Amino acid sequence: MVRKLELHADLKTFNNGYEFLNFLIDGENVGEIKFERFEDSFEMFGFMFHAEEKFFKIFPYHKIINLSILFIEEKFRNKGIATTLMTKFLELFNKTEEFKKYEIIYLEVDPYIDNISEKDLTNFYKKFGFEEKVFFKEELFNRIMIYKRK
Repeated sequence: MVRKLELHADLKTFNNGYEFLNFLIDGENVGEIKFERFEDSFEMFGFMFHAEEKFFKIFPYHKIINLSILFIEEKFRNKGIATTLMTKFLELFNKTEEFKKYEIIYLEVDPYIDNISEKDLTNFYKKFGFEEKVFFKEELFNRIMIYKRK
């Protein structure tokens, strides 16, 4: 039986502002990327600062996409699906009109799956061009990475 790989390209948006990009094999959901779009990054991080001026000196990006989850179902892990899904997501970010106004993709490296280390996850994102950054040293504990448009 041939398994058909297909990217479910309809971005689903939910009431809380999150969007999902799903990856399917033979119609079965095997993974997803969950993200939010922010027209003003102060909206996302402002609770840590009292003044926008101070915030933008530390974090000089306004329009961002916050990649909050890249998840692959357990039985489909270690088959290159995360790489394919991230590649497709970055293609959308770099090549579609809908995403052109966003300056960066922001993420916090937070391995919530037992068998993935923070180092492995960081290296995974680095191979796509994400860079480690320190913006909010005292406020956040997770490693921060950003991806700038190519």
